[in-house]
Amino acid sequence: MGEENLDVLVERFIAVEERNFAQFNFVNEQNNEVERIKEQISEVHREIEDFRSQESQEDLEQQTQLRKMETQQKEAAEEAEQLQGKIKALRKVLEQLKSGIRSLFTELCCDGLTLDELLGGLQELRDRDVALYLGLIEQRAYELLAMHSYLDSKDYDKPYNPVEAARLLLGQASEFPSPPFPLRPPTAG
Repeated sequence: MGEENLDVLVERFIAVEERNFAQFNFVNEQNNEVERIKEQISEVHREIEDFRSQESQEDLEQQTQLRKMETQQKEAAEEAEQLQGKIKALRKVLEQLKSGIRSLFTELCCDGLTLDELLGGLQELRDRDVALYLGLIEQRAYELLAMHSYLDSKDYDKPYNPVEAARLLLGQASEFPSPPFPLRPPTAG
C-alpha cells in the first residue's frame, strides 16, 4: 500500500505541479497582458496630453488672432469715423463752393441759356456740373476782360498799351481791379 500511496502521491504532486505551472503561465500571461494594456493606457494618456497641448496652443493662437482682428476692426472703425468727418467737412466746403460758383455765375450774368440747353433746364448745381459752370464763368470772365480792354482802348485820356491789353486778356495783367466784395475762401468749420 505504501507503494500505491507513493504512486498516487507522486501523481497528485505532478498534477498539482502541472496545475501550478499552468496557473503560473496564466498569471504570467495575465501580467504580460496587464503590462501591454498599461503601455496602451500610457500611450493614450500621452496622446490625450498632446491633443490637449495642441488644442490649448490652437486656442491661444485663435485668441491672439481674434484680438488682432478686433484691434484691426476697432482701428478701421475709428478711421472710417474720421473719414466720415472729413467727408462731411469736405461736403460742406463743396456746398459752399457750389453756392459761391452759382452766385458768381449769376453776378457775372453768365449765359444761362447755354446752361439750360446743356442741363435740360435743371436749376440745381450738381457736383458733376461744377466744371461746366466754371467753364461758363471763365468764358464770361474772358468776355469781360475783352470788354475792359476795348473800353480802355477807346478812352483817349488813358495811355493805351497793346502789350498790356494782351496780358490783360490772357489773365496776366500786373494789376487787376480789386473785386467789389472781399474774396474769402470757404472754411470747413
